[in-house]
Amino acid sequence: MENVFLEERSAHDIDKQVSKVLRDLGNPAPPLRLEIVRESLKLDRAYYSSNDHSVLQETVHRLKVGVKQIIKRPTLLWDVVRKRELKALWVPDRKRILIDQELPSGKQRWGEAHEIGHSLIPWHDEMMHGDALRTLSITCEQLLEAEANYAAGRLLFLQDEFTERVRATSLSFDQVRQWSTDFGNTMTSTLWRIVESVESPTFGLVSRHPNSPW
Repeated sequence: MENVFLEERSAHDIDKQVSKVLRDLGNPAPPLRLEIVRESLKLDRAYYSSNDHSVLQETVHRLKVGVKQIIKRPTLLWDVVRKRELKALWVPDRKRILIDQELPSGKQRWGEAHEIGHSLIPWHDEMMHGDALRTLSITCEQLLEAEANYAAGRLLFLQDEFTERVRATSLSFDQVRQWSTDFGNTMTSTLWRIVESVESPTFGLVSRHPNSPW
């Protein structure tokens, strides 16, 4: 997906939604426990396997009243997952997040936060009902995904708490690793957040170890 820059007003509106969630949870210390976020928002989570059609099909059946298109064509969800290589998705009619169980745990955490982001943003609910994956323009879809990513980052890094830590400390690889542990997120997402948080021009590089045989 191409990088999409959010309008200031949209980012502000999303921040208000994230702030309300964190405030309702008592402004918790890191790492943010997504299970208590789901409980507060009355969201459900289930897993499927992108490598096993039967597991995903069983998950669809358990949705019971799921989105209309899934009821009309139970294989629609499977088709979308395969075609788009989705690793997580949000089913708004059932307030359910579906996560690919094949994902590493760290990436599952980001995927879940991303789908929570979709659930938090009021205008996404209308956009994602019905056969949105077939009818949304590419530009609109990219914007929705960028907005959900923004919400996920603001949730997982507790809005400005992470930024304040970054700006108050000298950067080093050990510090990146420590923040990754403290906030419970992957090194990659932590490095991305650092680059976005610092005030001076900065870039980060995630690459294969020079001694790796792969």
